[in-house]
Amino acid sequence: MVLDRLAAELGTSPTPVREALARLIQEGLIVAGANGRLQVIDLTPEYVLDTFAVRAALEGLAAELAADRMDERLLCRLQQVIDEATAALADGRYEVYAQADDFLHRSVAEAAGNRVLSRNLTMLRVHVGFILGYSHRNIGHHLRASHAEHLRIMAALRARDPAGAHRAMEDHIRAAGQRIAELIDFTGRISRTKEG
Repeated sequence: MVLDRLAAELGTSPTPVREALARLIQEGLIVAGANGRLQVIDLTPEYVLDTFAVRAALEGLAAELAADRMDERLLCRLQQVIDEATAALADGRYEVYAQADDFLHRSVAEAAGNRVLSRNLTMLRVHVGFILGYSHRNIGHHLRASHAEHLRIMAALRARDPAGAHRAMEDHIRAAGQRIAELIDFTGRISRTKEG
């Protein structure tokens, strides 16, 4: 049985593998193929754009709420993280940049103070992580655009401008989704670019 073989390869019993597969199926990352076998979903431009459209709506709302609710201490910490991201990007330390990116988005979501919104973003984060797991290795050249968008988000948050923060975050997420979708070839895998 495939489950037993996979468990043996991972050095564990079949039960945690079965539970992990059930969770991946529940979250929509694994589906039954035409032959009935389980397979990882295809990473297509449409999937990326659909996922990022929902993410843009949710994170736009989070930024709007956070602009009014974020305390000064968190704003200062976010500015430090943005400054660190600027240096990391200049030095080509993309992993450090990715951590700063994650901190910004999670901080805005938490500062929004809306538990329903937070739960939905947490569920969506599984799909975003799946996409970024492929794309972050290949979009180093797109991070400058993303960073400029982060600076606009930060400026709106510092100005306590809910509408501006919403617009800046939504524009950023949609643009990021578009950049990633453009990297995907028709086989559903991220294209290897000479720039990345």
